[in-house]
Amino acid sequence: MRGRFQAMTIGTVRALAGGVSLALAIAGCREPAPQARTTNTPQTREAQDSGVAEPARDAGVAEGEGGTFGVAPVPGAGAPVAGPTGTIEGTVYLDGPIPAGDPIELPAAFLGKRGCPDAARRYAQPFDITTPGPLGGVLVAVEARAPGLGPVVTRRIVVRDCDVTPRFIFAKENDIIELESTSRTPHLPVIVGSGESINQLLLPGQSPRRLVFPQPGEFPLTFRDLPEFVGAMIYRLRQRFIDTTDVAGRYRITDVPVGTVNINAWIPGARPSQLSVVVTAGQTSRQDFHLLAAPRPRQPVQGIRHNDGTVRTPSGQIIPQ
Repeated sequence: MRGRFQAMTIGTVRALAGGVSLALAIAGCREPAPQARTTNTPQTREAQDSGVAEPARDAGVAEGEGGTFGVAPVPGAGAPVAGPTGTIEGTVYLDGPIPAGDPIELPAAFLGKRGCPDAARRYAQPFDITTPGPLGGVLVAVEARAPGLGPVVTRRIVVRDCDVTPRFIFAKENDIIELESTSRTPHLPVIVGSGESINQLLLPGQSPRRLVFPQPGEFPLTFRDLPEFVGAMIYRLRQRFIDTTDVAGRYRITDVPVGTVNINAWIPGARPSQLSVVVTAGQTSRQDFHLLAAPRPRQPVQGIRHNDGTVRTPSGQIIPQ
């Protein structure tokens, strides 16, 4: 897998959650497909005509026809919730301090490519904000039970030149994810998971491509024509009552069964937060979250041991032991 968007194991996700139960039930991926499918699609011919090299076929390549990658939605997933329900909404904030990320060295081949220097600066930071405030892209999940997966929600990933937004997509099994390009040049997206990889040319001005994965799991999105750090992580979850905060940090979860429920907020790089909310029939309950950045692992620093027993950097600073 390429760069920092390698697929995380279930254990890694739970470790990032700090032991707080998110009730996400992230499952493993399917076994690899038994054989590859090679097709001469219009997208393949467009790739040849555009001068972008067609990528080598991987085992289990899934070619989307009619603007769709993947397979059909889960049938009967929109079953209504039995009994009285209410709504929970609010805003998620990231409080300080917010750690600065390590600079990303842009490969020479991308130094002059439109948007790549800006993308390197953005991906070097752990979040899309560098000062405390509302935080977009946060998963908010309610621990409640109901049959089915609820209404289908469409979520969109946009690639523009050398950048991709958002970095993380959280979606139910039956949700649709659209991949749209606003670039002036073609891109070659790659989504790996479910034992197969998806390779298809994304052309300028093309209608958004629809990605539908009924199988839960984690699916990294990268691009063969962009730096390895550019991409997104798609999380397919079994939980029905979820939402992802917008750019203003807002979320809204409807049709939640009445009663006292736990509600969780989490995004990679932050400590998860869990609170209790009382859901009243026909009413909207408000619950805001304030997340804190998770501590970054301390990097070893080379030092020199002195006669007084201390270990110091070449500049003379004491390194705690």
